[in-house]
Amino acid sequence: VLGSFFDKVYQPRIWNGIVHYTLQQARNECTELSLDARSSGDVAAYGNMFDLRTASQSITMTGLDLHVDARYALTFVDYEVFTKRDTFRLHGQADMGAWFPSAVGTALVSSEGYLSVPTASFIPVSIPPGTIQGFYVTLSSPNMISRSTTKLANQIYDLNDDLELRVGVSV
Repeated sequence: VLGSFFDKVYQPRIWNGIVHYTLQQARNECTELSLDARSSGDVAAYGNMFDLRTASQSITMTGLDLHVDARYALTFVDYEVFTKRDTFRLHGQADMGAWFPSAVGTALVSSEGYLSVPTASFIPVSIPPGTIQGFYVTLSSPNMISRSTTKLANQIYDLNDDLELRVGVSV
């Protein structure tokens, strides 16, 4: 694991980025959508743990864009993405064995400070309707930008018709 998994956990924090996903439509057609939770951040850490909850339809998560410290724009950064069924808070903060890898690699940070996890390195994550899925996203250095909040961990931070992004922690 790249970051400091079993080190300090800071909460509550809001993950800062974009979730890319597809919805299965009639006649086996898929619609590509996203939940954009980008905002100005005030905290840098190795990574974030957060939950997504699906609404009434299953989705397939196909990628992530991560907000990285702008000083690392146009440089390559190592990343890892892990996932688990149910909330990250259920064994996820103390047991790395609870997590399954979804992506690992190195990617170029854009001039705006975002790292797009390449689709080729991202194992799609299917999330059934009404299900909570935990995510742990980490970098090789403490440069992932998140936001502190007065909301409690697990409260809804952002949502659309398909997904809820819940307040998590930074590590």
